[in-house]
Amino acid sequence: TALCAGGSVTLNASTGQNLTYQWRRDGQNIAGANGTSYIATQSGSYTVEVRQGNGCSATSGAVGVSVVEPKVNGISGTTEFCTGSS
Repeated sequence: TALCAGGSVTLNASTGQNLTYQWRRDGQNIAGANGTSYIATQSGSYTVEVRQGNGCSATSGAVGVSVVEPKVNGISGTTEFCTGSS
């Protein structure tokens, strides 16, 4: 998933009763990210570990997020315009 700088993408986990969630970016736990969804604003490889009350757990496949910086093309040199043109 690609997004523009300053944008975000919402990642969602499957829901159910007696489940807990831990979101990770590049294999590292994201502090406070323990809901059924996570709003990603940084590039990285995101996964979520879903744990049942009985101690069983599973980790999702990774979702890649890329933040894309816009390209800025500049104008250089001398430019002249006639009245009424652009």
